Amino acid sequence: MSYQFLQEGSEINRQQWEKYIHEHPQGSVLHSPRMFDVYRATPRFSPLVIAAFYRDDLKGILLAVVQKEHEGLLGTLSARSIIWGGPLTDSGEVTSELLRHYNETVRGKAVYTQVRNFHPLRPEQRKPYEANGFTYEEHLNILVDLTVGMEEFWRGIKSNRRRGINKAKGRGFGFDVATDARYLEIFYRLLGKTYRQIRLPIPDEAFFAALQDNLAGSLRWFALTKDGEPVIVMVALLDGKLLRPFYIGGPEDPRLLQERPTDLFHFEVMRWAIANGFAVYDWMGAGKPGKDYGVRDFKMQYGGELVETGRFMKIHKPLVMAMSKLGFWFWRRIQG
Repeated sequence: MSYQFLQEGSEINRQQWEKYIHEHPQGSVLHSPRMFDVYRATPRFSPLVIAAFYRDDLKGILLAVVQKEHEGLLGTLSARSIIWGGPLTDSGEVTSELLRHYNETVRGKAVYTQVRNFHPLRPEQRKPYEANGFTYEEHLNILVDLTVGMEEFWRGIKSNRRRGINKAKGRGFGFDVATDARYLEIFYRLLGKTYRQIRLPIPDEAFFAALQDNLAGSLRWFALTKDGEPVIVMVALLDGKLLRPFYIGGPEDPRLLQERPTDLFHFEVMRWAIANGFAVYDWMGAGKPGKDYGVRDFKMQYGGELVETGRFMKIHKPLVMAMSKLGFWFWRRIQG
């Protein structure tokens, strides 16, 4: 087939874009034009979208975001492109064509691209990526079935986590769910502390404000409070019957952590999700197989299925990539 490609967000019919995402079995809010607007409103983020048409029918869409941690030369060294969920298409042929156009467009804009898959791919589904220079990397995720109901869900939680939940229940914690930005400021403070502890950069606060402004009903803020003060705040994405924890900021105080607030927090979020008819809790990542990962061990204690969704990687600038790794190592050293 001969496809037409549009690469300007303003040229793509938004209703057609939203309809395609909604009807595609693997569509998510992270593929949507509203997410394009979030990226566009965030400092040092640049959205990149490519849509494939056959005649007037939309056959595939690829939404990426080029992220920089700094301006100027440091920004050039830190520029990376993320494609959440991969391109959505009607066929492998469209996937290959979208990736070919993407490679031409992203050249000079990003050091590397990472495709973070939401679903396992069969070997034949990987071929369009391989044909366009992408390398497959194994990566795990955990999906919790919420349709089993509270009783079965509770039985599926490991005994150590249940003890932590029960301990926290007697320590006066409160739980709240918000659709507005009342927790944004404290969330960003908590998130900053969390990411400084693990020495990783975080998006500008404007990113989270833009999520609130653009995603409306597809967003929830969850908060665990102690004496009226939030100690854990998470922003989550709602995709139909699926709930995805997106970013979370939590406590550092060892005395508070002894009360097991994190154990209770995730339990309360999943209990809310079950009560509100959600079918799946998607943990959005559990590290690489074969490597010890404490976060994966923690997540698995809430039950759920470990799945291998994989990621794709393509390095556009090998020399700059080597320099970036050195620069990131140095940045983490000075942060520590």
